[in-house]
Amino acid sequence: MVSSLPSAPTLELRDATVAYEDFLAINDLSLKVAEGTIHAIIGPNGAGKSTLFGVITGEKRLTRGSILLRGTEVTGRGSVWMARAGVVKMFQSTSIFERATVRDALRVAVVARQGGIRHAGIRRTARVEREVESVLVLLGLEDKADAVAGELSLGDQRVVELGMCLAAKPSVLLLDEPTAGMSHSETDRTVTLLKRMNRDTGVTVVLSEHDMEVIFGLADRITVIAEGSILCDGTADQVRNNSEVKRMYFG
Repeated sequence: MVSSLPSAPTLELRDATVAYEDFLAINDLSLKVAEGTIHAIIGPNGAGKSTLFGVITGEKRLTRGSILLRGTEVTGRGSVWMARAGVVKMFQSTSIFERATVRDALRVAVVARQGGIRHAGIRRTARVEREVESVLVLLGLEDKADAVAGELSLGDQRVVELGMCLAAKPSVLLLDEPTAGMSHSETDRTVTLLKRMNRDTGVTVVLSEHDMEVIFGLADRITVIAEGSILCDGTADQVRNNSEVKRMYFG
């Protein structure tokens, strides 16, 4: 296992354990996610990935161990606190406003972050509109800004949802199966988009994905977990050539 990292960790778990009676969903797992990187967490079904994501977002509590965000211990903080601290998760299924235009969906996300939603309306200040426009440009959605979000293709809907996450100004963005259900061309487009987003915004990304081509094409670092523990951790080449990983994924 390789432990060297290119920069100081934005996110760190130390001896993290989640126990359900006699079952250990996560077992003494220690993990560092370097600032500004794309860090993939992979493993077979039941490996503990969903539990680990839940711990990071504050949806699940540790039985023991600790979690640090930018060097500050945040163990036991709930999901609302973690979201306000910049830990944002994009779920596998789309949850955008189906009847809203793309621009309106992004506007709501920007105003919600600023605490500006008041009952029936939202504020359309120059600052809000500048932020909305910057997200549209970053994600290449300018030509779809006035389209109804729910009528877009799955790939475009996922991009809109990604834009809503970015509008929250995350320091850590968790992506759960971001290419699930996409065609090959949509997947390629999403990979290119995520690379550009990471490069242009510097946001730290924690990614879970079953498509190994996506993982190897995106991740700066990959952590493989099995039965709640780390099996392997390293670069794409190190993980690809690991004998245990080969046996698990490629027989």
